[in-house]
Amino acid sequence: MKLKQIKLAGFKSFVDPTKIPFQKALTGVIGPNGCGKSNVIDAVRWVLGESNAKHLRGGAMTDVIFSGSSARRPVSVAGVELFFDNQDGRLPGQYASYQEISVKRQVTRDGDSTYYLNGQKCRRKDITDLFMGTGLGPRSYAIIEQGMISRLIESKPQDLRVFIEEAAGISRYKERRRDTENRIRHTRENLERLGDIRGELALQLDKLSEQSKAALKYREHKKVERQTHAELLVLRYEDHVKKTEELSAKINQLDTELLKAQSENQTVTTKQTELNIGLSELVGIEQKKVAEFYQSGTQIAKLEQQISHQKEREEQSNQQVNEIKSKQSDLETQVEQQINQLNRLDEEVNHAQPEFELMDEKLGQLIDQIEQYEKTGRSQQDNFHAQKQKLSNVHSQQQVLATQIEHSASQILQVSDQINIYRQQLAVLEDESSVDSDDSKKLQELIAHIADDENRIQNNTKDLQSLEIDIHQSQQQQQQNQQAVAVDTSRLAFINSELLLSQSTTEKQLWQVINASPGWEKAVEVVLGHLLSSNVTLMELLSTEHNGFVESDGKTTHKLLSSSEVNLSPWLDGVHCAENLTEAKSLLPDLNQSHLIATKDGYLLGHGFLLGKAETSQSQLSLVSEQEHLTQQVKSLEVKQKQLNESLTQLLEQRTELNEKHKQLNSSLQESNLLRTSILSKQAAVREQKEKDEVQKKLLLEQLEYSTKQQVELELTRESHHEKQLQLYALSEQVQQELVSSETKVQTYRIEHQNLKQQSQQAQQSRNELQSKLQNLLTQQALVKQQVEQNNLRKIELAVQLQRISKESNANEAVGESIKDASIELQLQKLLSKQTDLQKELNEIRSQQLELQQQIDSLKSEQQKHVVQIQGLTQSISELKLQREGLKGQADSQLQLLKEEGIQLQTVMSQLDDNANISQWQQKLERVRSQIRQLGAINLAAISEFEQQSERKNYLDGQCDDLNQALQSLESAIRKIDKETRIRFKTTFEKVNEDLSQLFPKVFGGGSAYLALTDDDLLETGVTIMARPPGKKNSTIHLLSGGEKALTALSLVFAIFRLNPAPFCMLDEVDAPLDDANVERFCRLLKEMSKTVQFIYISHNKITMELAEQLIGVTMHEPGVSRIVTVDIDEAVALADAG
Repeated sequence: MKLKQIKLAGFKSFVDPTKIPFQKALTGVIGPNGCGKSNVIDAVRWVLGESNAKHLRGGAMTDVIFSGSSARRPVSVAGVELFFDNQDGRLPGQYASYQEISVKRQVTRDGDSTYYLNGQKCRRKDITDLFMGTGLGPRSYAIIEQGMISRLIESKPQDLRVFIEEAAGISRYKERRRDTENRIRHTRENLERLGDIRGELALQLDKLSEQSKAALKYREHKKVERQTHAELLVLRYEDHVKKTEELSAKINQLDTELLKAQSENQTVTTKQTELNIGLSELVGIEQKKVAEFYQSGTQIAKLEQQISHQKEREEQSNQQVNEIKSKQSDLETQVEQQINQLNRLDEEVNHAQPEFELMDEKLGQLIDQIEQYEKTGRSQQDNFHAQKQKLSNVHSQQQVLATQIEHSASQILQVSDQINIYRQQLAVLEDESSVDSDDSKKLQELIAHIADDENRIQNNTKDLQSLEIDIHQSQQQQQQNQQAVAVDTSRLAFINSELLLSQSTTEKQLWQVINASPGWEKAVEVVLGHLLSSNVTLMELLSTEHNGFVESDGKTTHKLLSSSEVNLSPWLDGVHCAENLTEAKSLLPDLNQSHLIATKDGYLLGHGFLLGKAETSQSQLSLVSEQEHLTQQVKSLEVKQKQLNESLTQLLEQRTELNEKHKQLNSSLQESNLLRTSILSKQAAVREQKEKDEVQKKLLLEQLEYSTKQQVELELTRESHHEKQLQLYALSEQVQQELVSSETKVQTYRIEHQNLKQQSQQAQQSRNELQSKLQNLLTQQALVKQQVEQNNLRKIELAVQLQRISKESNANEAVGESIKDASIELQLQKLLSKQTDLQKELNEIRSQQLELQQQIDSLKSEQQKHVVQIQGLTQSISELKLQREGLKGQADSQLQLLKEEGIQLQTVMSQLDDNANISQWQQKLERVRSQIRQLGAINLAAISEFEQQSERKNYLDGQCDDLNQALQSLESAIRKIDKETRIRFKTTFEKVNEDLSQLFPKVFGGGSAYLALTDDDLLETGVTIMARPPGKKNSTIHLLSGGEKALTALSLVFAIFRLNPAPFCMLDEVDAPLDDANVERFCRLLKEMSKTVQFIYISHNKITMELAEQLIGVTMHEPGVSRIVTVDIDEAVALADAG
């Protein structure tokens, strides 16, 4: 198997769809640093399943997608596809018959990776499983990246062991062992769960057994409970009816007493109303007198208050006048002080104003001078910068010309070299001779042979397909037959165990000595019933303690029995048979009164009754009949199984023969196809070579003519550049002198401008200080003026206020004189006398009110007694009515319960004992319920559940046995895998060690190297390597130089390839640390190994490049984008020889 081609699109620097063919055994990938050569190896590693971005020189898996360049946009998908030539059928399994295998992987910006195998979507595991054991993989010894060759030697023992395992082909065994261990773990987990379930089922079965026994007792107690409960309900109903009648009589008596109390209460209420009317009239008179009394009191209070208020007003007016005069004096003093301050501020402002104007004028003159200097300075500075820029441009032109001159010289040399190369190639093409080999006849014969092989393969494939169908059908029949045998066998074992359990004593029972007619087992069971379990004994043993049937004491012939060794005539003589219940009913009118009719489905019919057997587990008679049927069926199935096994064996032998024949035909067809491909490729190569030669010759002539013209043009360009360079030198000196003069003028301007700016800053500072001072004086002046105006306004307000107070005081004095003139004392005396008379009248009215109120209170107390009596009677009547309604409701509830439970009231009352009472029946019901409660929770379906759980437990026991057998087979498989792994690892280790000891002296020209194990356990031991080049006795591998480590690692890799050569080997600059002598040794070893292994290597060494049969050049003509140029060395050599 070989790598034919790689297709890349959007992968790292290969943004455009790119195809890289590998047609030779030795292919070299060359190109400058950074052009994307190592991306080819990364692409192969990535497709083979690499999942760690660090091993692809990235931080994330999306880093393999082209991320854009200066001229390209990023892409969203990266894809790589590998094509393998599988004509030798090296790949295992279903892909061995494919001549070509394609493996593809795509990744998107979302990080989703997709794998394809021959165009079909698959998993990453499918890819790794496909190449497992072939030496290929994302980190196998077949792909050696940069730096890995030295890390290989210094790797850990367990890491080095991985390469030996891959060479031994035991990686697939380790994968199978891992899968087997997972299955064992799952099997053990299933066993634990199964054990838990079985334990739970065992506990459930014990409980169900007890529950089924308790179910019968429960039914008996429940029947007694229902009868007692019905009688208790009837007793309670009668008791509620009796109590309701008694309460109705009490309510009638209390209603009479209530009417009497209500009439007495009405009489007291009438008297109380008359007294309340008289009391209301007295209250009206009292209110009028009280109003007059309060009115006179108010007038007296007003006169007294008027006198006291006038005195207070006079005192307040005098105090306000004194305060206003004091404030006026203070304001006069403040106004005089503020006027003096205002005069002083006017003098200071008049003095500061001229000084500020003088300084402002001086500052304006300085600013005008600075502006004039800045205009002059800017023009001088612009002139200086222009001269400086001119000089910089001259220098730049000089550098550009120097670069152009150097570039022209190098181009002239390159064009001269190209002209020489083109002339040599033309000479080779003119002297080339073509070779034409005609293999048409041989090719036609070969095509006919291939067509014949293909027809035979198709016929053989059809035979195989039909045979596979027969084998599949035979296997299905075999499995179905095995399942039927297993089912019947398990059922037969169950029947045998049930029959053994049914025989409780050593003596025979009736069901064992009779045989029911086929299909009439249920009829026999319903007729004989419990007699079937009766003992069968000898006549001399019969007694009251030991009873039963006597065997051979009489035979009974009846349609229900096929044979009987006992006398059953008393039970069967009057029994007739019918196929079903319909037929039995049709026979019933003609049936004797003492006779019966038994049906096949287990019913017993007679005059006035129809009985049927309860649905339980199968009886002994049914089991015996089924036992005989199953025994015969198992024997027939075993015979059929033997026949199916023999037929399947013959079919498998035929399939083996057809497979061998198919392989032979495929091998012959592959050899013929290889030969045909070889002949066709030779013919195509000859034709293509002729066409290429003609095209290349024309191209070379055109390129030679173009290069000659280009050489002449470059010479003329170089001469013109020299002339320009001399002119620029003269211009540069002139500009330099002008630049010095301008720089002197600029420096002088800067000094004078700096002095003027300092003077201007000082003047500005003085002006700012004067302006600040003047502004403060003006602010103070305005503030003092404002205060003077406010004080004047305040003086006017105080004068107005003083005038108002004087007017009020004069008015009050006038009012005071008028009050004095009036006779206030006389008015007060009259009012006081009137108030005393009113007080006496009020006292008389209130004494009359008191007498009436006492009479009303006595009537109210009497009325209250009547109300309390009426309320008591009403409440008693209400309570009795509530009790009566409650009893009626209870009686109705009891009656409703009787109806719901279907209890006939009259029937139960007629059967009820006359001395029965509720308490006795309640105690009886509690005793029955207590007995039911003592039984605990009752499961009436316990018997059916017990049978179902028993069947389930038997099934789970079988499953447990199967799992234990599966566990033993898995553990046996692991032991076989471990044994095979040890053997393969030991054999491979010894062979690799032997090849390493032979290759190392060959590569180094002497010395020795060997592998060693770190442990005795071949399953877990690591592997170390020790190498001693000629003349050295180093104690460790780490003391070797970089080149020695590289050669040692190559020796190990090639030793592994000798034992188990991978389909191809990719090497990335492994010859970088080697000198020329070691490179030649490496190349010789590579040439020798290329007979069995396809090598694809990246190198910058010319010796290694010369070894290649095909060169693939990687270029980066466009920044960030890699392109491929392929050269066939054989064609190039042939072209050179022709020249």
